[in-house]
Amino acid sequence: NKKAISCADKVLEMEPKNIKALYRRASAYKALKDYPAALKDLKLTLELDTENRAAKQLMDEVKKLWGVQLRGMQGSTKPAPKPAPKKQGKKIQIVQESSDSESSDSESS
Repeated sequence: NKKAISCADKVLEMEPKNIKALYRRASAYKALKDYPAALKDLKLTLELDTENRAAKQLMDEVKKLWGVQLRGMQGSTKPAPKPAPKKQGKKIQIVQESSDSESSDSESS
């Protein structure tokens, strides 16, 4: 598969829009599980030849495989920790004494 990529690279150096080379390199990338590279080549292939059924089919396969790989990677990571709950202080009621009670005490004496 690496040899196929190397051969396709050589062709694409001379002919950057060679559909056959792009498709073959995408197939090789798929076999090597380099799905982003495969999708890049397939996208370009389909821009050049919108009716290419083989490229459309391969793109669907690569997208499915890459989705499975991404889901597997997500399952192996720990979820983000939840933020600690905010600590709430105790509410204290402030009571003020009125000055009336002090004056009434002094008047009775």
